[in-house]
Amino acid sequence: MPIFWNGYLIALSLLVPMFGVFAALSHVENMRESNGRVAFLLMCCGAGTLGVAIWSMHFIGMLAFNMPIRMAYDISLIALSIVPAIAGTLAAFLLVQNQKLTLDRILIGGTVMGLGIAAMHYTGMAALKMQPAISYDPLLFSLSIFIAIAASIGALLIVFSGEKKHRWHLNSK
Repeated sequence: MPIFWNGYLIALSLLVPMFGVFAALSHVENMRESNGRVAFLLMCCGAGTLGVAIWSMHFIGMLAFNMPIRMAYDISLIALSIVPAIAGTLAAFLLVQNQKLTLDRILIGGTVMGLGIAAMHYTGMAALKMQPAISYDPLLFSLSIFIAIAASIGALLIVFSGEKKHRWHLNSK
């Protein structure tokens, strides 16, 4: 039996986060225009929505991968892996919720979000039980973390680049 990807599950793994991202961005937009408890609730909802969307994409993609060896999943690690995705997103949103949005906040928020995504990915990969076990090339491992950070910074820059109500500040003062 050759290695193959289930195309239907790959398509689903792309559709689920698209809807999740739109919902999360709506929460973030409303969060930036609110304050107090409402803003905090919207921030938590947005972080949860985005974290679950990222996590869902990853695990639907994992389920789409079929190899000719026996594979199983450690359910506790799968459940644990959602935590860094939501926590990293929530930390990023905490940094950008302030009315005085700075480039420093975007860079730090994107870095934290990217590290959360990378932690989710590698925790999820650790949940995959198979023989032979997965091994990682240190260069590609490092590159994957860099890409997660760069993509997260890029996403935050795109989301907030069109903001018209708030001025960008180049420092965090």
